[in-house]
Amino acid sequence: EEVEGMEEDVWGRVVTAPSAKTRRIVDALVGGDAVLFALTDIHVEDGSREMTALRQYVADRGFESAVTGGWREAMGEGGGKDGAGGVMLAWKRTEVRLEGKVEEVAEGRILRAQMCLPRCGARVDAMAVYMPVREGAMGEAVREMWDAMEGRAMGNRGLLIMGDMN
Repeated sequence: EEVEGMEEDVWGRVVTAPSAKTRRIVDALVGGDAVLFALTDIHVEDGSREMTALRQYVADRGFESAVTGGWREAMGEGGGKDGAGGVMLAWKRTEVRLEGKVEEVAEGRILRAQMCLPRCGARVDAMAVYMPVREGAMGEAVREMWDAMEGRAMGNRGLLIMGDMN
């Protein structure tokens, strides 16, 4: 019986795979003209088999990536046991060059990297974001995340923000 999100390798071992929805999204992006993209709210934990499988799926399609795992909370956003959040920044290895290291600006929420597009020589400060809603009485953690993102954005003419701004 086939179970969504699970596949077997050649030895019959069960190996985690990205969900059908994630595969459809990635395939639509890489099948088009995308050379740089972000996925948000990916629900993977740092170092997990799910994270490895997602990165491998993207790599098999010619993309390098950086991923931050999600987070878990007992109540409220995150839904407890299933967790929430997590961001992937992916770039086509033949079209985009990473300059330096990818920075995790806010855990499970913001990744930032300096990129170069060799064909035209453009330099881009790319941010993959999954921002929290900032309505009503914002908590300090939410305010800090928005301040971190906005602080890097102010005056940055080469900035590309991708993701979910809520």
